Amino acid sequence: MLSSDITSAHQRLKLAREYALLVLALSQDKDTTVVLDSTGPSAAPADVSAALPINQCRYVLVDTGVKIVAFLWSPVDAPTRNKMIYASQSSSTASYLEGIAGFTFVETSQELADLLTP
Repeated sequence: MLSSDITSAHQRLKLAREYALLVLALSQDKDTTVVLDSTGPSAAPADVSAALPINQCRYVLVDTGVKIVAFLWSPVDAPTRNKMIYASQSSSTASYLEGIAGFTFVETSQELADLLTP
């Protein structure tokens, strides 16, 4: 389930272009996805990388100026259980976000840079 602020933030990223980056996380009870972080109307790849933890998974939406990229940040150092929970809930999370077909899995900084570079 998504928190109500995600739908609003997603629309503000997608339609109003108020945000360039949304970082989403599962709540403590793992039942709800919440907005953890957001940036203003532009975000460089370095900003995206800096917003992501090195040992926890996150769902991320980035407006590159050309398209909206959705990915699951699943770093190598994240606990296996954390990776499994995020992966198992990724399709249901994507289904709530209009226009997002699914999340690309990203594990390393290099994969992130490749994904965000036009």
